[in-house]
Amino acid sequence: QLSSSSQSSISTTAPTLSIAMRILPVIVSGLVTGFVSGLLGIGGGTVMVPALVFGAQLPQKLAQGTALAAMILPSLLACSAHLKLGHIRNELLPGILCGVFVGANAGGTLAVGLPDRALRACCAVVFTATAFKYLLGASK
Repeated sequence: QLSSSSQSSISTTAPTLSIAMRILPVIVSGLVTGFVSGLLGIGGGTVMVPALVFGAQLPQKLAQGTALAAMILPSLLACSAHLKLGHIRNELLPGILCGVFVGANAGGTLAVGLPDRALRACCAVVFTATAFKYLLGASK
């Protein structure tokens, strides 16, 4: 029979290890997402959502919401760097931002109403179509 001090050290070690094992994929996904997003200019959700679904075992909606919130700061930092380099077409921004505002509201509303499985399928189709477009499309 274990003493009470042995039992308490066992019970505190197991949850700590479990928490560490859940946090590690999240930290790695954040590092990879930030790097890929900054390098390629893609939305972080393309990398982070699958990482959170498969690595952190989050449900699809929770992964998407978390990824959106997590990408606010990196988006601002990357935007600032591109602004300094003159890589932003300011005349296009009003139209793009209006479209993004309306589209994000419509897409967010639809996402909340869809079952996780359907939302996951939508992500898979969009990610796959994008990958094929890049692989097979003509480069300029």
